[in-house]
Amino acid sequence: FNSAVLSLFFYSSVLLRVRFFCYPVFGLFSMSTVLLKLSVLLFLASHVCGWIFSHSKSLRPNYVDFVAQFGFDDGGTIQLVLNSPGPPPSLQIYVCDKSQQQDLYKSLSSDYMSSRCPVGSCNRGNLSDRGQWDYTVSKDEYFIYLENCGNSDVTTDMTFTLLNPGGRQLSLGFVPLPRIYIGLMCCWSVLCIAWLGARVHYHSEFNQVHLLLMLLTLAKTTVVVFGMAFWRAFEQSGHYYIQLQYVQSLCFAVSETLLFAVLLLVAKGWRVTRHRLPPTELRMISIALIILLAMLVFFSFYHETYYSLSLMIMYFFMLPKIFGSIKRNMLAMESFIAMMNRGLSPERPIIEAKLRVFFKLRTTVMIYVGGVLLVSVFRLILTWFMDWFNYLLAEILVLFMLSSLTF
Repeated sequence: FNSAVLSLFFYSSVLLRVRFFCYPVFGLFSMSTVLLKLSVLLFLASHVCGWIFSHSKSLRPNYVDFVAQFGFDDGGTIQLVLNSPGPPPSLQIYVCDKSQQQDLYKSLSSDYMSSRCPVGSCNRGNLSDRGQWDYTVSKDEYFIYLENCGNSDVTTDMTFTLLNPGGRQLSLGFVPLPRIYIGLMCCWSVLCIAWLGARVHYHSEFNQVHLLLMLLTLAKTTVVVFGMAFWRAFEQSGHYYIQLQYVQSLCFAVSETLLFAVLLLVAKGWRVTRHRLPPTELRMISIALIILLAMLVFFSFYHETYYSLSLMIMYFFMLPKIFGSIKRNMLAMESFIAMMNRGLSPERPIIEAKLRVFFKLRTTVMIYVGGVLLVSVFRLILTWFMDWFNYLLAEILVLFMLSSLTF
């Protein structure tokens, strides 16, 4: 875990050394390194517990409260320990698999999450005199609920410990993720080293587009660094570091905005067919990117359910602009080549090279969009203990996208 934090500081230091001399709207990306370091200090200063986690809430009579969702292997255990003396006799504990959860919801009255005790066919339990309850489960995904079966409000203050066999703190569908992120970290490190080598070897041919791509690669690498740190810390301690997740979401928002900035600028022909873009086009691109960044940051902190939705909305509005600009530039290049077919021209190889750039950009974006849709489909059809595969596929897709764009 400490090595992951040190890696983060290494990459953020590299970011600070990159001179970013594009248009003023992109100056906001240079602030990302400052935010990253401040967030790391915040994370190291304090943390919030997770799957060993505390649950404190006031329950009104006949109210069912959702506590947690967790994937167990055979022999997994659930332990509940009351933090305050005297277990409430009216408190019921429900442990439901997916079929039992559906039965639970059918048993509830029209008043949301309100029922008559007992409810559903879930496995039920009561706290012992010593304020503790232990339960062993078989392989399945389980949902944990609490219900107050008394006639007065009950305030709960308890600690849950959810463990898979061997003391594994992660839900079964996430167990491979720490090792997956270590492998991804190695791949992104190789890509960054390759970028630095290309920067030194082709120093005279580098322009602002190359610097944008280099900064984008470093930003995506930073997202993977935080992902690796989060899952390794979760695996080793059983604690859910909420600050680290927030910083990772912030980094993802910045990197995704930077990705669309690269796609929009290159599709418009910036530094390929045009030395600079008109102010009106720059203004429209700036507004679109600011809206995208604001939506991603807002929903990542406010309501993560709409996080992917906000990104899909921006895909819907931005992708037609990207493909339309690519098509116009390709048609212009093909027209130049057709005019040059009547005779030899020293500029023809340059025009053909630019045409290949737009063709490769279009192909890469199409594969990327198709991959995003494929990942969304897999999230719907894959079983719960294969959740790690969605993470792996999404990260490989991003790695392919950046590798194809940069080399």
